Amino acid sequence: MPSDNCPICGSPADHIRSDPYERVRCERCARFDITRNARDDWPVNRLSPRQIANASSWIREHEGVRLKSDDLDQLQSIPTPSVAERADKLLVFLSQKYPIVGTEFLVAEICNSMEAVAKSWSLNSGELRYLLDDYLDGPGKLVLRSGNSVRISPDGWAHLDQLGKANPRSHLGFCAMWFDSATEDLWKEGLEPEIRNAGYQPFRIDKHEHVNKIDDEIVASIRRSKFVVADFTYGSSGVRGGVYFEAGFALALGLTVVWTCRKDLIHPEKIHFDVNHYNFLAWEPGELEDFRDRLTNRIEAIFGHGPYKTNTPS
Repeated sequence: MPSDNCPICGSPADHIRSDPYERVRCERCARFDITRNARDDWPVNRLSPRQIANASSWIREHEGVRLKSDDLDQLQSIPTPSVAERADKLLVFLSQKYPIVGTEFLVAEICNSMEAVAKSWSLNSGELRYLLDDYLDGPGKLVLRSGNSVRISPDGWAHLDQLGKANPRSHLGFCAMWFDSATEDLWKEGLEPEIRNAGYQPFRIDKHEHVNKIDDEIVASIRRSKFVVADFTYGSSGVRGGVYFEAGFALALGLTVVWTCRKDLIHPEKIHFDVNHYNFLAWEPGELEDFRDRLTNRIEAIFGHGPYKTNTPS
């Protein structure tokens, strides 16, 4: 495997060159595929260090993404998360790297890690050290220092619990989808019964009686939900912009999104760049049995059996 620099961030990387994509394994960006045209078009000399850092961190979070020239404008326009969001990302990374409670790790080891720099959306190791020393080890004491080592504090683990449990008491599964005869079987034979089978309440806005402005009702309903099932199937009229909005709003609230789509549309050219890297559950008209099982299994794997789960006799 030939070695070279990463075309996105310039860090050391390994390359496997083939058509139409070149596979890159970068110590900062992790693994991604990029076309030769996109590699040559990436305006690295005209980008600020922050733009490059944001692109690298985004790719790290979406490992395995495939980049084309059409994606480059969006990649260089990715906004910088707030300091609080970046500190949370660093804390999540530390909890995943050192999952045993009480484990101590060296500050220097973390600050010299390009993976940690990317995971925390830091510009460099100096910013990473600030997040660790002055933010996580600041007034809230989310980590505790002992000489050159630190460990996640009890308050840090409690904070991590809250980050991973948006709306812990909700039993609602909000369904964002195309309201059309082409997806009615998906709803009646797939989404509605299987969300119930997992023990939760399926919710579709067009089935809900209300007198409020529809956009306000959608936002309020997502806020009340435990998770969102977003189906990106569309017809000849084009992609469902509302589904993209609802899924993005759910992610911003910290909710889990279960991604689904008709099988023939799960393709980088048909699903937007911002979401096409997610693990979609595919379904096919008239063949929903396997989809139903996988949907139930995924919901229960994330949240466990809901309170409305009924035990079928053996």
